[in-house]
Amino acid sequence: MGGVGGWAGAGVGSVGKLLVSSAPARKDTKLAILEQFPNGKLYELYGSTEHGWVTLLRPHEQIDRLGSVGREWAGSGPIRILDESGCEVPDGSIKPRFKWLHRGASSHGQPMAPPKGFRVLAWHKQTDSPREVPLDISDESDGTRKLFEFTGGWLHALATGATLFVDELDRSLHPHMTRFLVGLFHNAANEKNAQLVFTTHDTTLLDPGLIRRDQVWFVEKDDHKSTHLYPLLEYSPRKDEALERGYLKGRYGAIPFIGALEF
Repeated sequence: MGGVGGWAGAGVGSVGKLLVSSAPARKDTKLAILEQFPNGKLYELYGSTEHGWVTLLRPHEQIDRLGSVGREWAGSGPIRILDESGCEVPDGSIKPRFKWLHRGASSHGQPMAPPKGFRVLAWHKQTDSPREVPLDISDESDGTRKLFEFTGGWLHALATGATLFVDELDRSLHPHMTRFLVGLFHNAANEKNAQLVFTTHDTTLLDPGLIRRDQVWFVEKDDHKSTHLYPLLEYSPRKDEALERGYLKGRYGAIPFIGALEF
């Protein structure tokens, strides 16, 4: 926060949320941030990617739980963090392996080696007993991992009214799941009017009951290999038109031409 003094006198009263990612901030850093942004609430995010984050330390925990990775945020099941010996880290606490995050250096003044990282486990209930079986997220199917990656971004967008951009939404996901995810932006869960912009090859989403005709755009390359973006409305489709069938028949363009394969 060496440059925080440059904000002095600036109109920062409207700043409501402040995010710290990748590593816990020191206590003096947090106090300096909160002093410069008196109306701001400070959050710390861990396991952050373009899709969201894994754990979250909330504003009321900032000083009382220094160095903590916070509480689980994303995922369809419980998220448990293990230390290097394989023991579970208690909720909201910190183990020795994480001390490097807020201390920054060893007692000899030399930087401490970073840990190997977090291990994310999905816990599955058995049908014939109350026992739960852990499965590493890397052993889950591509679709399950993709859904896990999406969860943080989806929840954040719906909670804050943000615009979420997703490339190849349907990759590794069942059509029913992609339909469910898109539908969240059209039902009562979207109180903040969040928006979703995505690309897909899932033609089942071309359903007027799910997506309005003015929300559909196509991408196609011309003879010069240039890409053109154009709306479905250029073709003046009827309200009851079967959009998926029309697209697959080539009525709106933007379909691949597959030549014969010669052996």
